[in-house]
Amino acid sequence: MFLDCDDHSIVVSYQGGSILQWQWKDHFILGPTRMERVGGDLKLRGETHWCFPNFGSANVPLCESGKLLPKHGFLRQHIMTPHKPERRSAFITTRIEPSTTFWWCSEITVTHYAVRDPDSKEFKLRSSLAVTSIENVVKMPILPALHPYFNIEKGVATISIGQRDIRSDSGKSLGPLVIERQDPIRVQLSFGTVVMKPSDNCKWIVVWSDNPSSYICVEPVFCGKPGTFGTGEHETFLAENKTAKCEIEFTFIPA
Repeated sequence: MFLDCDDHSIVVSYQGGSILQWQWKDHFILGPTRMERVGGDLKLRGETHWCFPNFGSANVPLCESGKLLPKHGFLRQHIMTPHKPERRSAFITTRIEPSTTFWWCSEITVTHYAVRDPDSKEFKLRSSLAVTSIENVVKMPILPALHPYFNIEKGVATISIGQRDIRSDSGKSLGPLVIERQDPIRVQLSFGTVVMKPSDNCKWIVVWSDNPSSYICVEPVFCGKPGTFGTGEHETFLAENKTAKCEIEFTFIPA
């Protein structure tokens, strides 16, 4: 699915509703999705995806099978259904049925919406995940997050979270750094700045890269603290027919 907004273009996949790339003129802001060599292995990198039901590793099985959920959950590998195709928006849905690793049922909606302010140079991209618990007698544990890959191949980046600055170093891996959310959240690229504004149910940001000469991830985590999924510290259990919505607004300002 291709979103076209003047000199910005965004490619969205039906698989998990992921953003495969966000390009402004000749510059990639997010992505592109590709294979990168990390150590001696080739790994998929650049795909900005929603993590559901878990962000990070799930170290405790939730079903009698004893099987663990995959890292960052299964939504990013799930084929979804697109609706209402428009030039500047994507609306994608699916129903998740119980499985041997996660026996709760849910309905998922991923949306992406591009906005260009005609009176300024700013460009906004809004991405959201809505999760509804369906026919679940036992409350459903969730710890969603968005996992964006900022492209920094054309220079180092500086991440600002409140008063804290984090600078990428092409010679070293970075993080993961778990940082309590403070606004503003800025990603300073060589060709412009991205300001990130998550919804109020985001209290934590994770900054990470295993190849900081190529990309850096600034990941808003929603409905709980990273590392707590399935543990005694888990915060959010979604009751039957209740919905949780997680949203992030990216504002790009050219240099």
